[in-house]
Amino acid sequence: MLQLDTSLFLFINHLHHPILDWFFRTITDIGNFRIPIALLAALIVWKGNSRHRILLLLIVAAVGLSDMLGQDIKELVRRPRPYLALDNFRFPTGYFTESKSFAFPSNHASNVFAAAAAIACFFWKRKWIGAVALFLAALVGWSRIYVGVHYPLDVAGGALLGVTCGTGLFLLERRFPLIDRRPARLAPNWTGLLIFVLLFVTAYRFSAIVDPDNLLCAEEAQYWDWSRNLDWSYYSKPPLIAAFIRAGTVLFGQNEFGVRIGALTATLLLAAVTWLFVRDLFGSKRVTFFVLLLMCVIPLFDIGAIIHTTDTPLMLFWGLALYTFYRGIFRGENLSWLLAGVFLGLGFLSKYAMIYLPFCLLLYLLVTPAHRRWLRRPQPYLAGLIGLLLFTPVFIWNIRENFVAFRHVAGQATTKSGMSFCPGCFLEFLGSQFGVISPIIFAGMLVAAWMAFRGKSDAPVSVRDNRVRFLLCTSIPIFLLLLTKSLLGKVQANWAAPAYYSWTILVVYIFDRWYEKRPRPIAIWAALGIAIALAISLFIHEPGPIRDKNTVRFLQSVGVEEPHKLDPTWRLQGWDDLGEAVGHLRDSMPRPDNTFIFTDEYQEAALLAFYTEGNPRTYNVNYGRRMNQYDLWPGPEERPVGSDAVFVTEKDKKGKWRKRVEKASRSFIRMDEPLIVDLTLKKRVYHTYVIVALYDFAGTVVSEAETSNF
Repeated sequence: MLQLDTSLFLFINHLHHPILDWFFRTITDIGNFRIPIALLAALIVWKGNSRHRILLLLIVAAVGLSDMLGQDIKELVRRPRPYLALDNFRFPTGYFTESKSFAFPSNHASNVFAAAAAIACFFWKRKWIGAVALFLAALVGWSRIYVGVHYPLDVAGGALLGVTCGTGLFLLERRFPLIDRRPARLAPNWTGLLIFVLLFVTAYRFSAIVDPDNLLCAEEAQYWDWSRNLDWSYYSKPPLIAAFIRAGTVLFGQNEFGVRIGALTATLLLAAVTWLFVRDLFGSKRVTFFVLLLMCVIPLFDIGAIIHTTDTPLMLFWGLALYTFYRGIFRGENLSWLLAGVFLGLGFLSKYAMIYLPFCLLLYLLVTPAHRRWLRRPQPYLAGLIGLLLFTPVFIWNIRENFVAFRHVAGQATTKSGMSFCPGCFLEFLGSQFGVISPIIFAGMLVAAWMAFRGKSDAPVSVRDNRVRFLLCTSIPIFLLLLTKSLLGKVQANWAAPAYYSWTILVVYIFDRWYEKRPRPIAIWAALGIAIALAISLFIHEPGPIRDKNTVRFLQSVGVEEPHKLDPTWRLQGWDDLGEAVGHLRDSMPRPDNTFIFTDEYQEAALLAFYTEGNPRTYNVNYGRRMNQYDLWPGPEERPVGSDAVFVTEKDKKGKWRKRVEKASRSFIRMDEPLIVDLTLKKRVYHTYVIVALYDFAGTVVSEAETSNF
């Protein structure tokens, strides 16, 4: 097949004539048609009816979807361009290109066929229009072969992808229209809009986890290392995150996609559960649409859909448990109580923060006379018992490990130096919530909660509504608890994530009720809040502007010493280069098969295990830090006496790295001069590391463990 594909490419590529060269060189560049396409789109918006505007929207959507999927498939297939693989190709006169992307499929072909397919489906009664559109698309596809940048199979694959996207979106819009076309009025069809939003957000997130430039963060790498050593629990977290990642890497390999596909899957399942939950709560398609739209654009939720941490499975089982508890409490369904117990237990296996939910539900039952009867019935206690039974393996593991995980969590819940007032920590936590939720939406949440609690007679909602009370009791107490904790010490921005699930539903419902009385100001608030949240989320995905040399120069001129740390992805950069450097040094040593890698921080140990060729077992020695999972696994002492090693540590400005290198060298007979490795992006240094070759291991390592610091 590939040989035939190559032969056909060479045949078409060598059919040349000056007129054909000019013609195909012109139509292969879509940019040559931007002005007429823009004018046609403006004419449709101005003079067309609602059906024509829907067609324009479908074309844009189909092209966008096919382009994203085409790029994803390129990264998965990774077929080289013909001019990189063949010697006897030719570029037409006056045409030359060097694309950094791969060949299969042709995105030019997929995009034009997506538009043509949408047009052909829309004008299916006037078949000549569809025929003309498909013929023009075929000419563009042929041009990609003629100018030498794609094989015929690339174009055929792109055409198939484009037709699938264009036809699929047309049929989807017919089944779930974007506009309610009932006579005498046009109105949004919230279900159709929601399906399209979820489709494109999921496609965009899928592209993000396929993109090879999006490297793992240290926490993801750590959980991946856990997944190679499955256990009933781990030092700082329960075991479910490791199981999720293990499933992904077994199916898709030891790569970023395998690590992160579980996060995207869990987020999709959470969206489905939320859809059902909000529908059952309020019966409003508009409220359901905006709840899920907020969960798509709020940075905290958006990050959790791509970066696979313990918050991702926690939020999935939090949503499932909350929904089933709601059905058990409000509808008295015995099966829901049993399922709630299962989901509660799975939440415990995801993250210890699941413990908030039983106390929130107990508070709700205590303050709600209509449902207080459940405290005298067996169903809630049976659900709790099921959750505890599922948590039993974690408890047994902690007994085996001297309750190390529980002591670690207790250490996070208190302060090392006892009770101390920390107003800076309070302001930092509160400010971080404006960032991870977005300023206007978080402010709206505070206003909505306050108005619900006040319960004035003219208020659109009141805490007297049991549904509102249920949402308040499963959100606000968690936030207030963490806000109080921040007065005594540092609280991470993501710790409040469970609170925002119910709170997001609540704020949409309250503002939806206010919209009936004050549509204009509420619409402006909603549009501005969603736009800012979306802008923050997109900036996290695409932080290009902060990397621009002019931006960097300006930041330096106003006193920002490390402008790269304003890049939200700076902690995700350069680890593949560090792994390559460490792997190269290891392979250049006399006995690479008898050479191990160790670091002084668990983050680097995990990242090097993932990004060094062969995914070696790495070690993390303790030079005075608090404990971590690597202290519970065998250390370098398990390596044979006389082994060689590579030690890696971050280069700090104060020169403390020299002391760490000196400590590492005490366990070996000799060492080479340290190598300094700069990890760069766009010619700017993001991280600097020191790697050292060490020879003839003595069998023990210098350790300064603080055994009481968990």
